[in-house]
Amino acid sequence: MVRSSSSVLAALLVLSSCAAPDLPLGAAFSARAAPLKLASWNLEFLAEKDGAGCEPRTEGDYRAMRRIADSLDADVIAFQEAESPVAAERVFDPARYVIVMEKRAGNPTGTCAGQHPDQPFIRQAVGFAIKKRIAFDHHPDVTALQMGDPQLDSAVDVTLKPDGRAFAYSACI
Repeated sequence: MVRSSSSVLAALLVLSSCAAPDLPLGAAFSARAAPLKLASWNLEFLAEKDGAGCEPRTEGDYRAMRRIADSLDADVIAFQEAESPVAAERVFDPARYVIVMEKRAGNPTGTCAGQHPDQPFIRQAVGFAIKKRIAFDHHPDVTALQMGDPQLDSAVDVTLKPDGRAFAYSACI
């Protein structure tokens, strides 16, 4: 039981460090500040090409995913499990969003398990889709999360600057 409680506590600390905004004093409670709408989405093996990856999709699937993203109307969407910016742009309209992803190249090897064991494994990376009207700074990736293993995800670190306010976020799994 102690081991399990320690594991849960460690996981919560890591997750809180990935998503907790660094709010300027009073910014969260300013009546004049426009709200910033955030969302997150596990894209589950989002691929550049139809039929690729462990969750092979069709063009129709990507259109449906784009409709979902559009309906969120979020200012910023943190995402995971996307092969590349090209893959992410299939879901997040590049006319509306800037895609920022971790730089880790990854070296996907092997094949998928489950329903698609003959499909090759594709890179799974984290990132943000940020509405073009929002200024931001993109900082170096947080590679300490990899714990020395370049196959593990790093985190994307951005500071959002809507309406002159600054908020720091990191996307990780």
